[in-house]
Amino acid sequence: MMSARDVELEQAPNEVASLVVRARGGELEAFDRLMQLYEARVRRIAAALLNEPADAQDASQEAFLRVYRSLGRVDVSLPFDPWIYRITVNVCRSLNRKRGFGRWLSLEALQAAGKSEPKQAGVDPLEGERRRLLAEGIRRLPRTERAALVLRDIEGIPAAEVAETLGVSDGTVRSHASRARAKLRKFVSERLGGPQ
Repeated sequence: MMSARDVELEQAPNEVASLVVRARGGELEAFDRLMQLYEARVRRIAAALLNEPADAQDASQEAFLRVYRSLGRVDVSLPFDPWIYRITVNVCRSLNRKRGFGRWLSLEALQAAGKSEPKQAGVDPLEGERRRLLAEGIRRLPRTERAALVLRDIEGIPAAEVAETLGVSDGTVRSHASRARAKLRKFVSERLGGPQ
């Protein structure tokens, strides 16, 4: 389900280009508006790629700081979204390297970010176990597959944008996401004792 900001963002590509130009010219209100448009998605991506809410907040702030410093290099004739998402992914990778490789991605972080369905009273215990196993399986994925899965399947960003964000081809994004899904199915199935 898309947030109101996500809908607003999809309807405002010309506004984004105008905001970038104005922000480059030193107009702080324009940069504030850019932050408002992208803040929720940048934070969700960071929360999904990093396993700690505090890390996600740090990553979001660092991403926007890098965006601000780099506005002069933005080509407004190209889509802004892949550029800001690439910065976010790179910031998360940097934090990950500094703090240890085991801290990427959990479904709990996605729930905290408001992306997953809320838990309801009377939820099937097997479903809770599946979610726990899914989160564990996602943490075990190689970083490239994890990033493709988060950006493509969880955030719903089009494959072409994910490809541009990660610096790979569309086919590579689809391949990484497909392999990640297959590995997750196998991981969960093996632990639940079901068919693969």
